Amino acid sequence: MKKLDRAVFWICIALILFLAMALKPLSNLDELWNFNVARCISNGLVPYRDISMVSTPLLGFILAIPLKLCGQELYVSRIVTIIFFVIVFAIFHIILRKLDIKKEISYFSVMLLLFMVLDFVAINYNILALIFALLIVLFEIQYIKNSRWKKPGIDFVIGLLGGFMVCAKQSLGMIVCAVSILSLLFYIDAKSDIKKTCIRALTRFIGMIIPILVFIIYLVANNAFQGFLDYSILGIKTFSNQIPYSSLLHSKYSGIMILSVAFPIILAIAVVTNIIWKIKNKESNIFYVLTIYSIAMFSVVFPIADNEHFIVAMVLPIILCIYSINAYIRKNVKIDFKYVLEFVNIFTMVFVFSITLWIEFSNIEPLGKISKYQFQNHYKYISISNDFNAAINKIDDYITSSPKKVYILDASAAVYMIPIDRYNKDYDMFCLGNLGSGGENAQIERIKNEDAIYMIMKDDARLNWQNPSKVRAYIKENLEFVETIESYDVYRHKAIY
Repeated sequence: MKKLDRAVFWICIALILFLAMALKPLSNLDELWNFNVARCISNGLVPYRDISMVSTPLLGFILAIPLKLCGQELYVSRIVTIIFFVIVFAIFHIILRKLDIKKEISYFSVMLLLFMVLDFVAINYNILALIFALLIVLFEIQYIKNSRWKKPGIDFVIGLLGGFMVCAKQSLGMIVCAVSILSLLFYIDAKSDIKKTCIRALTRFIGMIIPILVFIIYLVANNAFQGFLDYSILGIKTFSNQIPYSSLLHSKYSGIMILSVAFPIILAIAVVTNIIWKIKNKESNIFYVLTIYSIAMFSVVFPIADNEHFIVAMVLPIILCIYSINAYIRKNVKIDFKYVLEFVNIFTMVFVFSITLWIEFSNIEPLGKISKYQFQNHYKYISISNDFNAAINKIDDYITSSPKKVYILDASAAVYMIPIDRYNKDYDMFCLGNLGSGGENAQIERIKNEDAIYMIMKDDARLNWQNPSKVRAYIKENLEFVETIESYDVYRHKAIY
């Protein structure tokens, strides 16, 4: 592709993402939770001490900066989301080019990846973690292929990226950090390699520990370290629900359904191949790096194997497959693919450009209507149906006019609390695993001791799969039903006569 072609391609990618986000209604709870955390941080609240959350808060801190500078609107968060995904696609492309994949195939692969993930574009910490993982793999490849990169500073940067990944999502980050250190054992072929490998491992560890130490110092300085232990370490055991991997086999997205079957098989074959090649002393460093990091990132689908987690897990295995197919063709197929590549080049450009125009022109009317909506506070330029908008107003009017504190004990609480600038720790993301080490029992004790109004989802409504059913049952059995407002039943403590 010429420079102009490349510029048009990336502009179209960004436009497609922008149009997808502009038309996305107010419905994704993960998006709202992450936006709400960042909004609270930008207001001066401290994670774990003032904000209940399980993951490490790097995403919240990054997102809080544009919210502070540009206003606390959800559309600002969506712009950051677009930037994140463009970065993912760009690093994906750079890695393929470093692996000697033809640029035409690389751009075509980016296009396919875009349309596979388009329905799942939303801000979350897994995407930030994926960015760090892709950068780590890129530096690993550069270290292997380029002698000028074989310097201690590269190992330090790899470690630093791993540390940032821990600060974005501690569980996945720790797995990738462990892999990046333990994987160095693969390069030990003689006693003389042991010292060099130990130095490289130590250098990576030092890089990792720096952002982690800064994070710990921040927690201690803000009296939040105990809260971190309570929610992110000890509280994990209270997360009892899960989505089994087998659920992906029933995904309505055929691509995800097929890949969820193929990738475990491909990764198993890759592991066996690496072992055989190591025994035979066959050079396979890049294949090895792609394999181990693919496996590490694939762990993100456990224990929640849904579409959103799978699209994060699948990116590195896709790179592994493209690299393997390309290596086989280069070695075994003696055909000039010049005209095929030119066709792929033209097809990619025309298709991406045409799709961009089609999305733009087919949505002129919906996009025009957005500016005429009656916007909720913090939801400017966000598509909300008239009925949903009325429901938000009705519930918020009830909350603000009540003489007592009103809590919504449901995963959707943030939808209604954000417009009235309120935040209730534990309750505004009321899900199993997000309640601290005390779990549901601690929340029941809190309810017993606080004379407040409690709103829970009606019995005939669709409950979130992580809904704390024990707390819900306690409220229904021990508190007094008052009335129903929209989708919520209202309860209060029984009067004592």
